[in-house]
Amino acid sequence: MTYRRKKQKGRKAELIKDLPVKEVHCQLHGDDCRCADCGSEMKQMGKKIIREEVCFVPARLYKKRYISYTYACDCHDESIEAKPIRCAETPKAPIQRSFAGASVLAEVFHQKYVLSIPCYRQVSEWGPHTV
Repeated sequence: MTYRRKKQKGRKAELIKDLPVKEVHCQLHGDDCRCADCGSEMKQMGKKIIREEVCFVPARLYKKRYISYTYACDCHDESIEAKPIRCAETPKAPIQRSFAGASVLAEVFHQKYVLSIPCYRQVSEWGPHTV
């Protein structure tokens, strides 16, 4: 019989909660913001946070928050047909469901494979950057 530890919940959010935030707003512009049916300008209907990733600038970490805006056209009657809705595209994450951005991954790989720093020493080196 083997012992299986219980998985800790909410640990990722706790690690990055105190980092400063830089928001990236992904919005539609120009012809993308026009209704394909009637050609009128679509109005912003809502927005949602798609993901948060940690970025590394030497000796400094910050959070980059991607926010996607949703647009709808008011020219259509809701009782007759559904409103056309469009969402702005956001850039894809380097690793899905991870808060590590491309700059963080590049620095970790550089430390591990170029400088040959073991993982336990990397953890201690990243500590002062998070405060």
